[in-house]
Amino acid sequence: MPFVERFQQIRNFVMNVCLVEAVQFVQDFSHAICLDFQGLLFNFK
Repeated sequence: MPFVERFQQIRNFVMNVCLVEAVQFVQDFSHAICLDFQGLLFNFK
C-alpha cells in the first residue's frame, strides 16, 4: 500500500510544519505581550 504510506508521510510533514508555525506564533505573541506589559509598567512609574 504505497499510497497510504505516502499519505502518512505528507500528513506528518504538514503536522510538523504546522507545529513549527504554531510555536513561532506563540513565541512572537508572548514576546509582544511581554513588551506591552513592560510598556504598561513603564507608563505607571
